[in-house]
Amino acid sequence: MSAEPAFLNLLHAAAREGSRFTHAQVSSWDPSDLKAFTGLGILERIDGAIADCPDCEIGHVGEVHVPPAPAGRDRRHLACPMHGRVEVTAESSLEWVVRPGALATAVAKAFGTNRSPNAHARGVWKPGRCTIGEASREVILLLNAAGDGGRDFTAHVGQSGRAIVVVPVREPRVPDGIRFAPAVVPLAEAAACTANGIEIDPRFVLDLLRAADEDTRLAREQGGDSPRMRKRIQQMVREESKVPQTDALLVGEYGRPGRLDKAAAA
Repeated sequence: MSAEPAFLNLLHAAAREGSRFTHAQVSSWDPSDLKAFTGLGILERIDGAIADCPDCEIGHVGEVHVPPAPAGRDRRHLACPMHGRVEVTAESSLEWVVRPGALATAVAKAFGTNRSPNAHARGVWKPGRCTIGEASREVILLLNAAGDGGRDFTAHVGQSGRAIVVVPVREPRVPDGIRFAPAVVPLAEAAACTANGIEIDPRFVLDLLRAADEDTRLAREQGGDSPRMRKRIQQMVREESKVPQTDALLVGEYGRPGRLDKAAAA
């Protein structure tokens, strides 16, 4: 299962705080998609400050100016680099914004968690726990995980390897300090959105969980890093070796306990 274009656009916006859609952008979607998103509260319409230029062929988006006007008369315009002052309608200056709380609620419903989601930090939502098979797992939604340098993993995910980490689009960077990496579920690859809510592909999620559990099991047996973590470390070594360095610097890097020295020897 993979997200339809409109839902994929919404997920990309959810991963970038402050993103908005213009009237022209949402007009290109299937009307049923926009109705589903707004009906679920994931997307909310607001009176925006920008609009697509109706006379421009280069896709220009400009700031909308609303000068004082007599009651009942709404005249708006924007400055176009090709056509100068261009009038726009109130409808064309509407914008749509993603509501993270509503997205977290839809994710909680999709996974059947045991409570309503609550925000733990900016872009971090915890919808509770769900039961898959005989295991109870915590579900964590990280909206900006790909761009936070791994800080949210360190602060909110933990190191048990048992959580289900849900992200909008891309798999985040798991910091080196976490040995047992959890299953990461990108909604763009594992979900679809209808008027009834977000629907998760259970087989896709189960495959991710089995892979994460197997990594954790092997790591515990070996008393070290999981195979996926070692693979990331090996990649670090390869990238590091491409950068000219003095012998002293290389010795310093390879001497980091339990990390690059093991990777280099693998």
